[in-house]
Amino acid sequence: MAASAGQHDEQLEALRAELRDIKAKAYIEGKPANTKSLDAKIETVAEQAKAAQEMADAARDANAIIERGIALQEAELESLSAQLRAAIRTEIIARHDEAAEKYAAAITELGAIVAQMTAAERAWRHVVVNIMDTDGNGAQFPRRGLRVLEDIRDKGVRVPASASRLADPKIAAEYGDSYDRFWYLPKWADPRTLGFGDSHVADIVDGLRKAGVETHAFVGYVPPTPEPQLKVRVLRGVITGEPQVHRDPATDKVISADVVEWKVGDDVMLDESQARALQRARMVAIHGEDEMPMPRPAGGPVEIDASLPKEERRHGWTPKPRGEYSGHHFPLDLSAYGD
Repeated sequence: MAASAGQHDEQLEALRAELRDIKAKAYIEGKPANTKSLDAKIETVAEQAKAAQEMADAARDANAIIERGIALQEAELESLSAQLRAAIRTEIIARHDEAAEKYAAAITELGAIVAQMTAAERAWRHVVVNIMDTDGNGAQFPRRGLRVLEDIRDKGVRVPASASRLADPKIAAEYGDSYDRFWYLPKWADPRTLGFGDSHVADIVDGLRKAGVETHAFVGYVPPTPEPQLKVRVLRGVITGEPQVHRDPATDKVISADVVEWKVGDDVMLDESQARALQRARMVAIHGEDEMPMPRPAGGPVEIDASLPKEERRHGWTPKPRGEYSGHHFPLDLSAYGD
């Protein structure tokens, strides 16, 4: 609009300059100047310039109003965004506080359970040890008893092996035969339990997304898909497996780790990808696919035949009766020596 008004001003100025030029020439010639047509054109252009200027002014005023409106909308949008962020925080905190109330109630209930367990040992000491025990065999309470409360005070919550990661026999094997005499972290609280709480995180995030919050879906721990296993026999070299770890059931610390390996003639189950790679390297033969060499003999002494050769196979010397010996040149008389 401003450019259009400027164009009209330039055109109007050019027409007025032309009008002055006509009047000057007429004055010199002493004739009246004929400016009727030019005057009409100047009047038209002047009206157009005025209209263009009014439109430019209106556009400028409108732009200011629009800018103020945009500023107001941006401020309102920021306010709404702040409210949304606050609502998201409030919703997540509400989920936590709801669970915290249940946690407090469960801990309170746990206190009553622990009281019963510790009371059993105290009653044992009061009755069995002080009154009934005549041979000293009942001094030690045969269950967890007071140690439950001591664990909670010193280490935190502990549970029997059946409620821990050791419920898996493969894991329990790491802790020796006496593992069930000790108590451990709950399975869900053990740092080696992956993905704990992931489903609850996904539930909260999905609820917010359904409410219109723009965020990507939560993806927690995804356990790897186990590979198919193939039984192979070692043809050459040594295949090393994961070391067999041994832990102290009292401290959960690793006390030793045995090397696990399979040698020529041994059978072992391997992941298919590893088995195929070793097959291509001619290090193993796959059962059901390849020709199987003889397996390695089971442990124990190897029998070796170290006996002397049988008599019929020996080339020994057999003595003959003494008598006359005929040499190459003359007979030898041995009669003087007796029979």
